Amino acid sequence: MSALKRGTVRLGVGATTLTYRLPRILGEYNRRFPQIELVVVTGTTEFLLESVRGHQVDLAIVMLPREETGMRITPLGTEELVIVLNHNHPLARKSILMPEDLRKLRFILYEKKTKMQNLIDSYFQTLGFAPKAAMEVESIEAMKSLVRAGLGASVLPLCAVSDKALAARLRVLRVKGAPLLRHLGLAMLDTAMQPRAIKELAARLTAALGNTGSPAAGPRDTL
Repeated sequence: MSALKRGTVRLGVGATTLTYRLPRILGEYNRRFPQIELVVVTGTTEFLLESVRGHQVDLAIVMLPREETGMRITPLGTEELVIVLNHNHPLARKSILMPEDLRKLRFILYEKKTKMQNLIDSYFQTLGFAPKAAMEVESIEAMKSLVRAGLGASVLPLCAVSDKALAARLRVLRVKGAPLLRHLGLAMLDTAMQPRAIKELAARLTAALGNTGSPAAGPRDTL
């Protein structure tokens, strides 16, 4: 394989995916193509799609479903979301939560109008009630700290609580029924020609995230 010429690739991604899913992938890309400057921009799905459309980033990992004119969005995979409680919460003794158990919880939620919070709101609508909000925050790390402090429950991507050292004093549970999933996709402008550096990164992201957070393996309930 011939070496890539010098250049810059700009990747847009949500902070959670960047923190928990991409360090190894991006590190390998940098080692394989040291002559390529890799710039990473974080933001919400809406911001990232606008950044692709405006040529501020070359490709972006976004939440689906999306249909964007002039853009090619390739499904990457799914990631399971789980209920996270303080390990001393009365419901933490259960092996699985029932939908009615969620009525008893106050939730640390994402900011309104974000794609993630819209997904969670839609899930609760299928259960017939809205989540009780204790507070709204932007950072998943802040959410975990607040849950550890006993200030509420949260709904987090499994990848964010899959490390025992990071998840100390947290209890991770599923809700009985269909799992709550978020779907990820890779967005690029729908142009005939893409530089090879972008194609290489897109291929690596697709290969690595194509089985993102498969629920078949299941969460480790006690972390």
